[in-house]
Amino acid sequence: MNIFSKSTQLSTGSSWEIEPAACTPSAFQLIDIREDEEVRQESLVGLPFLHLPLSTFDPSSLDRQRPYLFFCRSGKRSHSLVSALRRQGWENVYSLKGSFKELPT
Repeated sequence: MNIFSKSTQLSTGSSWEIEPAACTPSAFQLIDIREDEEVRQESLVGLPFLHLPLSTFDPSSLDRQRPYLFFCRSGKRSHSLVSALRRQGWENVYSLKGSFKELPT
């Protein structure tokens, strides 16, 4: 399912971007949207998270009431995904600003 419009562009300074240093992982369901190969190359240890690759992402499997924090290698894909979800009316979705490597463990 492609939820992106052709006009999806990155904007900065969104209120739904969470700085890694300010992140409280227990407040969110963390979702890693990196592709399988990226996860094999660089795994994340110490935090509970779901792995839902962006290429096969389907928001219908998520509970709209639960808060989600999406992350990827650099923050660009998670930002684009959350931007698209918010345009579709999702409120409890957030993007990690920057790299998952900066998440507190």
